[in-house]
Amino acid sequence: NLYQDFDKKCPDSYMTETEMKKMLFDMCKDMGFEYNPTMKGNSDSPNLRKLHKTYFIDGIGLKPKKQVIHITHPSDIV
Repeated sequence: NLYQDFDKKCPDSYMTETEMKKMLFDMCKDMGFEYNPTMKGNSDSPNLRKLHKTYFIDGIGLKPKKQVIHITHPSDIV
């Protein structure tokens, strides 16, 4: 949804969804934030830290799954 909103506001941009995720991942890393911290054990790349969420209506999972990005900071209280 974030990329779709960006694309609507900046339709002439050459940035792809993959490039946007990489940029967000790098920015989080540079600023001391964690990108999908529950997936940290998988690797240190946005692709290997993918987190998907299934949305349910009346107990039936909708497809396709949505990719979710959680951003946290070490100072956040858990």
